[in-house]
This record gives sequence, C-alpha cells and structure tokens, in this order.
Amino acid sequence: LFEASQVVAPHSAPPPLSLQSSSCYKLRNRLASSPRTMVVIGTPSGLWGQFSSLFYLLAGLYSDLLLVRFYLSLGYVLLIVNGLLGFPLWGDYVSDPQFIAIDTVIWSVVGLYVHFSSFLQLLYDERSVPLAETEDELWRFFFRHGGITRVLFARYVLRPGEIRTFSPGTLINDPTQSERLHLIIRGHVRAHIEYEQGHRTFDFYSGDLFEFRFLHQFGLRVGFLDAQMQAVAESEVQTFSIDVGELNRSSFLPSVRQAWQAVLASVLARQAELATSPSRTSRERESGALASWVHPAFQPLDASELPPAHTPGSGRFFERPLRNF
Repeated sequence: LFEASQVVAPHSAPPPLSLQSSSCYKLRNRLASSPRTMVVIGTPSGLWGQFSSLFYLLAGLYSDLLLVRFYLSLGYVLLIVNGLLGFPLWGDYVSDPQFIAIDTVIWSVVGLYVHFSSFLQLLYDERSVPLAETEDELWRFFFRHGGITRVLFARYVLRPGEIRTFSPGTLINDPTQSERLHLIIRGHVRAHIEYEQGHRTFDFYSGDLFEFRFLHQFGLRVGFLDAQMQAVAESEVQTFSIDVGELNRSSFLPSVRQAWQAVLASVLARQAELATSPSRTSRERESGALASWVHPAFQPLDASELPPAHTPGSGRFFERPLRNF
C-alpha cells in the first residue's frame, strides 16, 4: 500500500492520518519497528476468508463429486468477495483503506466458472429421466445386469438404438439394412446359422442377443465371425436393436461398456444353460411357454433393488436433497 520508505525510513514524512489509523499501516509499523529476527503473528483474516477456507475444507470431506463441486463453488464465491473488499482482517468487513485485489478476483472468477458449471451439469444428471413403459423395461434389464443409471442408459444406449416390432414370419436381420445387434424383449426368434463346419439352428427368446458375430465389440470372443445368420420371427417379436457402428462409439464410456459386457455374459450363460437341458427346452417350446415368456430382468424393481437416494447417479437426488449432505 505504501512505499517502503514511508514505513521504514525514520526521517520520511508521515502518511495522512486516515492511513495511520488503518490496520494495514499499524501492522507494517509494527513489523518495521520489530527486530528482524522476530516472528510476528499477524491479525487473522476476516469472516470472508475464514468461511472461504471452511468451504475448501468441506470439499475435501466428501467423495460425491457433486458436493465437492458445490463447496468449491462456495469457496470461490467468498474468495471473490474477499478480494473485492481488500482482504479485510478480523473484526473488519472491508479493508481500510479499501482496495481491490484484481488478480485474486480474476483467478477466482475463472475457478468459479469451472467448478460451478460442472456442478450444474452434475445436478442436471441427477434428474429423474422419464421413460416409456417399454423403455423402462429395457432400462431395468440393463440396470439389473450392469447397474447403469437411467441418464447414461437414455443417452448412450437408448438414444442410438430403436425398439421394433416384427410380425410372425418376418426376416429380422435384413441383409439390405445396416448391421445391427438385436436384444429380444419378448417373442420367439428362430435363427439359421451357416459357417464353415456346417449349419445350426438356434431358438432365441426374451433376453437373448443376436447376431453372435457382433458380440465381440466389448472384448468377449464367442466365435461365429464368418457365420451367416437368418433370423425369422416365429411369433410376434419385440426387439431393441442398435447399429453396430453406434455400439462401437458408445463403448468408450467405462460404465456403458461394463453394462454391455454384463448383458453379453448373461446372454452367453443362458445359451449354455439351454444347451445342457434340451429335453426341458423342447417341451417348453412345444407348449409355447418360451414364446410368451418374458425375462425376469424386465420386471419392475423391488424397493430393495433401488439405489439409495444419496448415491451418485441414483436419479433420486431431489427426493430428499439434504440427505445428500
């Protein structure tokens, strides 16, 4: 605030009385008159600085990124106020004389923008995503297998895909269309597969995926890379299908990739189970039980299956907001 000579030099002219009464001037005179080897404890910062430090401390006590961003934003707001008021000391709300620490204000505004914009995005992702009945069934299937949230499911699984209905006798994987991976929601599909060693017929039902050669997208090698498949609807069939190119593009996100891997592992395990009990499968096929059967993972969730409201990505943040703290 002052030239060094105004404080240290013994024969320089004294500053104005208005400056002599300021806490900064008194502190500097105290430092100037003290021996150089003596450490002087300064006056603590004012309330703005104290609360700013408190919010930075609270940001380190939470693992929820939303709350971390929230407290960091509050800390930067108070740091901006503190810089605008000239870093007042304890007992003062404004520095005397008042000045503006412009560098602190600029850096704090930049930090506030980074953390507050991230906080708003995280808060937006905590909303409850509305889904149609069939879309909600599909989310429950993915959630039970891979734990994916509704927001990520709607954005990276449902949006690039399509829910289709096929009448009996319809060829589902039309070779004239783009290559797509199909998940059967309900119905019976009979697939004829030709490969180098011969040919084979598969029956697919609710919860099954085809074609097999597309199941390598997430690191699960199941063979059938050169196989040619014709999948025909044996009953009214409802499927969720997604373009293979879109499937590749969505695999970069770890949570989405893990959800797809869990679904693929479940489908392969079910095929292995059906292959080991052909007599039971044939009896159910003849009675039509499997054609009308719906995988249990599509059924409504029990209360015990829902994630707690305070967990990140639960979609229930706004039910009891204060419990998240």
